[in-house]
Amino acid sequence: GLLIMLMTLITPIPFFIIVRILAALAGLVTVGMAVSGIVIWRRGFAPARYYTLAIAFLGAGTLAYSLRIFGILEHSFLVQHSAKIGVTAEMLLFSLALSDRINVLKHALEKNLKELETAHRAILTSEQKYRVLVEDTSDMIFSTDAVGRIQSMNGAARSLLGFAPAAL
Repeated sequence: GLLIMLMTLITPIPFFIIVRILAALAGLVTVGMAVSGIVIWRRGFAPARYYTLAIAFLGAGTLAYSLRIFGILEHSFLVQHSAKIGVTAEMLLFSLALSDRINVLKHALEKNLKELETAHRAILTSEQKYRVLVEDTSDMIFSTDAVGRIQSMNGAARSLLGFAPAAL
């Protein structure tokens, strides 16, 4: 609306011509948006199907409304409100797209959580095997910190040295 007012104030072009120019530009922009949606959809991005369909509804509504402005379609309730109907369908389809995206993210999260649980179980099993191996060997095994203080030792080290790390 503001653009139309500015154009009528700035240019000596009659109002009905400005409206027709803007309607034609809106049609071109809608076609460009539809083409980009189709290209992205064909590249394998599934949510683009909702976008493309939404733009198609918006384009159809805008086209019908523009054709009425150009005098090609006669006035009727459907034609008069076609742009509003198109925008409403667009919003509904964008809502479906958002819902679809949420479901995709939910399934990905569930898959990642299952993988994380599997990895956690594998780490626990590995740690358990390591503890058994370290504790059951007759070799002396101990770990130290960065300064060289003994932090932990196995049973063989405690037997051979005669003390536990806490006694140090």
